[in-house]
Parts: sequence; structure tokens; C-alpha cells
Amino acid sequence: PRVVPFYAVKCNDDERVLKTLIDLGAGFDCASKKEIDQILNLNVSEDRIVHTHTAKQVSHLKFSAEKKIKKLTFDSAEELIKIKKYYADAEVVLRIRFDAASSIINLGLKFGCDPSTEAPELIKLCKEMKMNLVGISFHVGSSTCDYKIFEQALAKVRELFNLSEAIGFDLRFVDI
Repeated sequence: PRVVPFYAVKCNDDERVLKTLIDLGAGFDCASKKEIDQILNLNVSEDRIVHTHTAKQVSHLKFSAEKKIKKLTFDSAEELIKIKKYYADAEVVLRIRFDAASSIINLGLKFGCDPSTEAPELIKLCKEMKMNLVGISFHVGSSTCDYKIFEQALAKVRELFNLSEAIGFDLRFVDI
């Protein structure tokens, strides 16, 4: 009952698909200003949208702030600093890298920080910068049959939740 699916708009942005998902109560994973605008134009409330690109253009950050898209994903200190500058009230979600070896496309080559070395430092930086860290995000890569990787990734997420809670955050969001 606590799980809410967030559909990645980039997978298929056909309006009929999106309207069906809206009617079913899904949230939306939007990687760009265009995708956010498309979903907002279908009368979806901003709390059902996560801006998931980890390297956002300043104009896209400003757009998210203007439209009150609260959840923004980041994977580097540079992105966190940019979010702080242009949207200090955002709820940030830290993306970690956790690719399955058998994935056809390893997204960790482009997105996500190292969960053991970089993630703890970024969590501490969130605290220092007084940012509102609300969750952790990961992607295991495309088309894997290695389902154990989810168990391993979630164990690491639990560790990061524990670390976050120990320094004062109350994380409630996992984006898989």
C-alpha cells in the first residue's frame, strides 16, 4: 500500500498511455522540461512528478521551481550546489549507481554516484547545505535478468537511509 509507481515518460509519451496512468493514480518520472510540461498540461498535480535528470539545465531548474515540482534528483556536488542556488526549497533525491553486470545498457556509465564512497559524502553535504534530502534513487540498467541486484541495491539504500537518519534526515522515498 505504500508503493506508488512513477512512470518514466521517456518510455512512451503517447497521450492515451499517459491518461490511462493518470486515471490509475501513477506518478511521473520526468527527465526534462518538455516531459514535465506535457504531464502538467494533462492536469497532473506537481506532487506526482519527479524531475529525474541528474544534470539539469538552469532553465529547467527554474521551470521546476516555478511549477513547484518539488522532487529533484542529483548525483554530484555540482548539481546539488546548482539546485541550492536556483531552487533551495526542493526535496532532493540522491541517485546512486548500481548496474547489474548483465544489463544491456549500463546507465551507471552516465548517471549515479558511487554508493559506498560518494553517496555518504553527498548526504553529509546535503546536511551542511541545509538541503531537504528525502530519498535515494537507483537504476540497475536495462533489460537485466539479474534480479538479485535489486536485493543488493536495496540493502545499500537501507545503509544510506540509516546514515541519513543518523545525521537528522527523515527519508521516505526510494525511486527504483
